[in-house]
Amino acid sequence: LGLVALTAAPARADQCQWLEDPAVATRAMRELASHPEVISYCEPCGDAAPGAPYSVASTSIRRVDPSAVTLVVDGQEVDLAYLYVKTGERQYRNLAALAGCPTSDVSPSLRVETATAAGVLIQADRRAEPAMPVMLATPAVEPPAPTVIVVAAAPMSWLDAFLALGAPLLILGSLALWIASRRRALHVPRASRLSPPR
Repeated sequence: LGLVALTAAPARADQCQWLEDPAVATRAMRELASHPEVISYCEPCGDAAPGAPYSVASTSIRRVDPSAVTLVVDGQEVDLAYLYVKTGERQYRNLAALAGCPTSDVSPSLRVETATAAGVLIQADRRAEPAMPVMLATPAVEPPAPTVIVVAAAPMSWLDAFLALGAPLLILGSLALWIASRRRALHVPRASRLSPPR
């Protein structure tokens, strides 16, 4: 019996390569647009140290199956858990953490030490980072439609005109008759004031 040794590329411990939520990939793309200098470092894979920093030239999102997408950086699919973006002069932060993809056994950031004779030392910083709030995509709320009141002018019918004018005329006519009857009742003829001769 002989043993056959198969050689292959080193295995990667995929955590945030295939993303069910496309919004995570979109947030990662936004972070890379803001911070294009990155470092690859896969602690679960056994990488001894972070790689050399490089600048990202292009990013895109590719659908890998009906329920998942992946982020493509410079033509290569990447796992967000093993990519760090430069967010400060001496700090690189984990892209998965910035985009909102949970990870395990991955440093939240890399610390850049001062230059030595051998070069610049970049090492994992295991201190817990304050949690970044994940901004979920919320649908825009439409303002309510303005209320519009429409008054339609309709022609007045004869009955409406009669009722509209008849009621005030009836009241005025009744008032005129009452005033006339009061005058008659209060009116005393002049001759009644004369007294008969004696």
